[in-house]
Amino acid sequence: MHFIALNTYKAQPEFIENKGQFNTNVQFQLNHNAGNLYFNNNSITYQLFQRDKLYQVKHNKTNNGLINGHVYKTEFIGANTNTEIIGKEKKSHYYNYFLGSDSTKWSSNNPIYKVLNYTNLYPGIDLIYYEKNSHLKYDFVIQPGHTPKQIKIKYSGVETMFIKSGHLVIQTSLGNVIEQAPMAYQKINDTIQEVKCTYSLRKNVIQYSFPDGYDNSKELIIDPVLIFSTYSGSTSNNWGQTATYDNSGHLYAGSISFSIGYPTTLGPFQALFAGGNTDICITKFSTDGTSLIYSTYLGGNDNENPHSLVVNDNDELYMLGSTGSANFPVTANAYDNSFNGGDSWGFINGYIPYPNGIDLVVTKFSSSGNSLLSSTFVGGSKNDGINESGAAQYNNAGLCNFYADEYRGEIILDDSDNCYIASTTKSLDFPMVNASQNTNAGLQDAVLFSLNSNLSSLLWSTYYGGSQNDAAYSIQLNSNNQIYATGGTMSNNLNTSSNAVNPNFGGIADGFIVNYNVSGNQIAASYIGNSGYNQCYFVQIDINDDVFLYGLTKTTYPVIPSGIFNIYGDQFIHKINPSLTNTIFSTTIGTGSMVKTISPSAFLVSDCGLIYICGWGGLNGAGTTSGLPVTTGTNNNAYQSTTLGSDFYLAVFEEDMQSLLYGTYFGGPQSEEHVDGGTSRFDKNGKVYQAVCAGCFTNNDFPTSPGAWSSTNGSSTNCNLGVFKFAFEDINTAISVPNYFACIPNAYQFTSLSQGGNQYYWDFGDGNTSNLMDPAHLYADTGVYTVSLVVSDSISCILSDTATLQLNVYGIDNAEIIGDSVLCPGGIATLTAYGGSQYSWSPSGTLSSTTTQQVIANPTSTTTYMVIATDSCGVDTAFFELVVAGDQYQISNDSTICNGDSITLMANGGAEYRWYGNNIIYTDSASPIVFPTQSTYYPVEITTPNGCIFIDTVHINVDAGLPSIIIEDTVNICFGDSALLSVLNVNNATWSPSINLSDSIGLNIWTSATNDFTYFISSTNSCGSAEDSVQITVFGYSGKAYGDTTICLNDSALIYAEDGAYYFWYPAFSLSNPDSNYTYAFPDNSTGYKVIVENTFGCKDTFNVQVDVMPSPYVNAGTDLWIQYGEPVHLSGQVQNNIFLWESSEWLSCNNCLNPQISPTENAIYILHVTDSIGCQNSDTVEVKLEGVIFVPNTFTPNNDGVNDVFEIKGEFIINFKLWIYNRWGEQVYYTTNLTDYWDGTYKGLPAKIDGYVWRIEYSDYNLNEGKLKGHINLLR
Repeated sequence: MHFIALNTYKAQPEFIENKGQFNTNVQFQLNHNAGNLYFNNNSITYQLFQRDKLYQVKHNKTNNGLINGHVYKTEFIGANTNTEIIGKEKKSHYYNYFLGSDSTKWSSNNPIYKVLNYTNLYPGIDLIYYEKNSHLKYDFVIQPGHTPKQIKIKYSGVETMFIKSGHLVIQTSLGNVIEQAPMAYQKINDTIQEVKCTYSLRKNVIQYSFPDGYDNSKELIIDPVLIFSTYSGSTSNNWGQTATYDNSGHLYAGSISFSIGYPTTLGPFQALFAGGNTDICITKFSTDGTSLIYSTYLGGNDNENPHSLVVNDNDELYMLGSTGSANFPVTANAYDNSFNGGDSWGFINGYIPYPNGIDLVVTKFSSSGNSLLSSTFVGGSKNDGINESGAAQYNNAGLCNFYADEYRGEIILDDSDNCYIASTTKSLDFPMVNASQNTNAGLQDAVLFSLNSNLSSLLWSTYYGGSQNDAAYSIQLNSNNQIYATGGTMSNNLNTSSNAVNPNFGGIADGFIVNYNVSGNQIAASYIGNSGYNQCYFVQIDINDDVFLYGLTKTTYPVIPSGIFNIYGDQFIHKINPSLTNTIFSTTIGTGSMVKTISPSAFLVSDCGLIYICGWGGLNGAGTTSGLPVTTGTNNNAYQSTTLGSDFYLAVFEEDMQSLLYGTYFGGPQSEEHVDGGTSRFDKNGKVYQAVCAGCFTNNDFPTSPGAWSSTNGSSTNCNLGVFKFAFEDINTAISVPNYFACIPNAYQFTSLSQGGNQYYWDFGDGNTSNLMDPAHLYADTGVYTVSLVVSDSISCILSDTATLQLNVYGIDNAEIIGDSVLCPGGIATLTAYGGSQYSWSPSGTLSSTTTQQVIANPTSTTTYMVIATDSCGVDTAFFELVVAGDQYQISNDSTICNGDSITLMANGGAEYRWYGNNIIYTDSASPIVFPTQSTYYPVEITTPNGCIFIDTVHINVDAGLPSIIIEDTVNICFGDSALLSVLNVNNATWSPSINLSDSIGLNIWTSATNDFTYFISSTNSCGSAEDSVQITVFGYSGKAYGDTTICLNDSALIYAEDGAYYFWYPAFSLSNPDSNYTYAFPDNSTGYKVIVENTFGCKDTFNVQVDVMPSPYVNAGTDLWIQYGEPVHLSGQVQNNIFLWESSEWLSCNNCLNPQISPTENAIYILHVTDSIGCQNSDTVEVKLEGVIFVPNTFTPNNDGVNDVFEIKGEFIINFKLWIYNRWGEQVYYTTNLTDYWDGTYKGLPAKIDGYVWRIEYSDYNLNEGKLKGHINLLR
């Protein structure tokens, strides 16, 4: 029996290497319960703070938020400043630091070590930090011949320090730090001998004294202990809920934390508590439970819970949970990325509230746990995922019969990683796909659905329920991927099969089992139970596709057939055929009376038919574990045979419940271990992976295994997640050998120390095997052999186990060196030694290594090598002479011949020759004759008397005939320029005469001739000489440019050039034709133009033309004016000594004076023109506008005589107008807004009385001047 138990406390030190996340002076950091330690080259800094006060501040348990700290430092006086600090015993997990927004300061995959080693801190002295028995320890290791007197440790930043009872007491503002009295020892003749050692304190410097001395020829170890407390588990209240496993045996746990303080690994998906009352916590433990692989929060700003976990073959974790957080983390590919909400609800009468309702969530983690591959909401507009029937009552009133039944449900995977989920919903609009039951039939229905592997698509979903409350708890697939789901119901009208085991509802509550085909269509269903209260909590499918149900009963449950294991009680196991039509067996497990015992948390039927159960009891009305059957005996003795009534109970039964094979309790002597909802799992080998809510009310009695991640409840307020991995039966294979080597010709004894199993298969690695338990074997040859032992069991259902080891088989006095004995100059030789496991070669100067079995030798002269071969059987020496041959050779130089000629090649220094190529005579001769027709390389292979082979080549260049010179007949250049003269198709050229040439020999020569000239060229090859010539013609320059002028701004000028073939003017942007001999220039500023004139010989010259631009003459006609009609005014013009003239259609007193008088009768524009001395002109305008004028008569006679018959207003320059006329009684007799309208003397269609009338006018003119007028008008007839 193999047992591992653990929870969430970190006992071992973690030395974190600095990869840029800490100050550059820090090489390692240790996070300790009392604070942080920083390790530098020659000092250590201790940063202490009030850990308990930190907890109080975080949880608002104090009004004083001040957290005191203290920092002190130890320096190694006179130490090596270049000492190397090395981390050892690297842990399996690592930390990531993402600090701030600057990604260059981020650091990931930071390694963590258990041991820290200061190498050569002082000459011959190492310092090692490590943990032992929950204390931080350090050792000084002094090598033979060195003295501990070098060690001097200076303390700074402490209040005081003294020695008491041999211990060093360091006083700080936070309390005392005690370094216990040092212990020193030496290992002499394989025996540890203690050496008396004491502290020596002088001021603040510590040294070590040895009153009785010690053996200076042996290693000395000084072993002090630095005391700190070592608890750092989850400091927050932390409830365990669900667990699962992967193929490697890692345990994954899901829990909830009520605040910050849950231990997370660095670089998790979510490092901090997100808010609300609870967040989900997901942790992956190592297979032995000693460390965390990853650990992370998961949640939003409200509350959430994990219900079920499952892992695929890629170690990617799927989680089924529930949330009340609208911002629960979901991914972009989610099937549903929005929170659907529901009704307000609370667990334990509101202890964990969900004010906005609850949705199901399904989340998929990466294998490293640092990211979400997929995450989605699933649900409708009411609460989903929570069983509200009988919530917090835990009796027969509803489906929640055990504490935390509210959070049941299960997620599983098929071979394609599609996930299948069983849960509960109150939503009438839960999304349906290919549903067998489309509508919610009652108060609360079971809901079953499937999502694809990346949670982006809902593949299938259905309700299952009747008119009352229903809930689904467990789901499985058979070998044909048919779906089986089970749960509880209070509905008497479920859709069941007429031929089912139990087609009718039986009592207060029944279990149910329902079967769907691969298309999601229901094909069978049955109630499970009798006339009382029954529910099914788990379903399992065996290799025959038979269906197993594990549940609760509160009445006498049928035991079928007789003779199977049965103890009257409240737990039942029921086996049914795949079509759900026949019971194969059913039985109960209990205490012998109908009392409530355990809440089922895990269930398994293994491939060989063994039946495993796990559950807990004793909390919140969940019953008692007292009286459940446990086993005794040599092979099946219970791990824990007693219970306080509130523990876990685990049992395994023989196939088809023929007998109880094993039964045990598991729990502490004080706490009521339990699960706060959710499922745990057995793997197919029968190991249970269980999450526990442990150590509640701050107890520390949860049983843990040696070296567990934590042996202490870290919460000072309530509970911690606990997990255990329990194997009921197992094979653990182990091989024992006297040594890991054997010496021929002696036989070697192998011994099996395996636990479990009765069959043995040994493979000795040399083709021989044995079925004995403890065989002896004689090896025929030396070598390294892999020995394996497979242990199996012929009578039980346990997987076989394998152990392997590597065995070195050596001979005695058989050292040997093998390799080529002669080495050619410049070559290398491979030498291989045999006869040992360790080798030492010499001389080392010309060897690639001195310690490996095979070396590369590259001596320049004959050398004798020696190897010392050492193995566990002894030491032997071998010698090997490597002769370096002094062979040398010579061959002909490269040559040139004329086509048709031949040449004799030459080689010497060899014993044999082999020439290669065409047109060769005597290929095996040292002096072959060759007559190539084209240039040819002739390789030669020369074999020396010592067998060294040299390969070289001779190149024979073949000239086809006399040189054929190719050169231009004539080269034209401009006077003062130079030209490159190039000869082609020859290998050499000589020029004459050399006047104005850059050189007289060469294929590319520059000439700078100043007049017409002829150069002669000659070229020579193996066939003779040839000559040619080139004529140099020198041309002069031509061209002129005209058009210097001054223009007015915005005018243009004609500029031009002549005596050329091509023209290019610049700058071109203000020219009309820059590539013509003439162009118009229209510059904005004075501009110097250049023109390049090129003649027909290509000779170019540049000429200048200047065009100056005069600015426009100054003129100002004055500001615009507003005047009254007929008003005379003077204009105010301004010019500067120029000719000017006013222009207008209106009258001017003078047009050649700057201030003429004007008196316009309408709006008018006046223009002032100016002309300067060179005729440049400019103008400015002034606009004169008239203000509005109103003319009102004082009498009119409306007697239709055609004279003065209407009251009419006249006006000029008016834009808005209103007229009111009133009689003497204030009555309005007329109104208009049109200036051209008039009053004809009538009122209400009748002639108005002869009288005086009052008029009122409001108006505005074009200058927006507003006016108001009032007066009288006399009406006469």
